[in-house]
Amino acid sequence: KLKISGLQTVVLDEFDALLQYDAHKEPTMAIMQAMDRQHGQSLQRVLCSATASDMRGSLMEEYLRSGYVHASVDDSDLLVTSGVETKTKGGVVTTSARVSRTTIHGTLHVPHRRLQLEAVRKILNTEPLPQQALIFVDSPRRVDIVIEKLAQMDIVAAPLHGGGGKGDRAEVNKALREGFVGIVVATEMAARGIDAPFLTHVINLDLPTDASHYAHRAGRCGRGGRPGVAVSITCDVRERGVPKRFAEELGIAMYNVEAREGKLRIVE
Repeated sequence: KLKISGLQTVVLDEFDALLQYDAHKEPTMAIMQAMDRQHGQSLQRVLCSATASDMRGSLMEEYLRSGYVHASVDDSDLLVTSGVETKTKGGVVTTSARVSRTTIHGTLHVPHRRLQLEAVRKILNTEPLPQQALIFVDSPRRVDIVIEKLAQMDIVAAPLHGGGGKGDRAEVNKALREGFVGIVVATEMAARGIDAPFLTHVINLDLPTDASHYAHRAGRCGRGGRPGVAVSITCDVRERGVPKRFAEELGIAMYNVEAREGKLRIVE
């Protein structure tokens, strides 16, 4: 239990996820209501996220005092992209998620799903050589399957998903952050809140559902001006254009790439 009588500030990090997703919304609202009952308008509230520009003027205002200040990076920021501005029917201008300028984004197409892991193996063994790699899939069960199949290829990887114990997740998180694990296979839960300074590669073995999720996944590498590589592996015609659509929404360049002759090369 936490005594909140002396509390002065509450910070919601990744607040768009906390207020929009069913798994987090109810407990977050309950906590904020308890804070309001105790402190009212005297409590300072700080809401932070890289992908919540479309929430301005709606849900987030329920949790902020009137006359609140909005701060964000601008077009002159050297580390992140400008994003793409769109205007809603109500005339409100929103900006897409911003991503690191030092990350290269690529799509690697294979003709069949069974060739995906061979493509991963090639990426892991081509220049620029990964210092650490985070491989995203769409379910905890898929994490276990991919780790098992990588092991058959003599590639050791650690799992990170919500299906394991909290202690196991914390241990893998710590190993990733401190550089003691080279490859992690994870679900979407690893796309937020992880700052791994040695992580150089993000590989989307299963594609994210939208551009915002792509931005969070790719944002695990290339942080703070460090170099990063984000590769999405596609294996059918329907998937092939999806990463490019994400790129258009985010205002970034998406290259077709292939692992050939020991290097990850851009294909014209």
